[in-house]
Amino acid sequence: NVSDHFSSVLPSINMLFTASVKMANTQHFGLLKWNAKNWRYSQINDIAKHANINIGDTIVTRGGASIFPENILVGTVDTLYIPSGSNYHHIEVKLSTDFSNTSYVYVVKNQFKEEQLTLESEAKTP
Repeated sequence: NVSDHFSSVLPSINMLFTASVKMANTQHFGLLKWNAKNWRYSQINDIAKHANINIGDTIVTRGGASIFPENILVGTVDTLYIPSGSNYHHIEVKLSTDFSNTSYVYVVKNQFKEEQLTLESEAKTP
């Protein structure tokens, strides 16, 4: 929320935060969530194991949810593995933002949010 003089935010290092993200090079997507263990890393656990993912790959916002624009840098793949018996990668994302030293932030206002939400709502109606 934003007013003329204040804003309230939910940082990505909050356990209630999730964001739709994608691999910049392959466009495979999943949800970014923080597990509260380390403020420098968040996790993605729902990208299929057949996706070609490498350490150092760039993670960006997916867009389309009326919250974040597409292709905003989130971080890079730091570690990854496929848990035994799983069909999905476990990806540790090193966040591009140093939350121990944040002094400036960008507030993004989607000027087309109402139009977008109306169109999405109409698409769901049979």
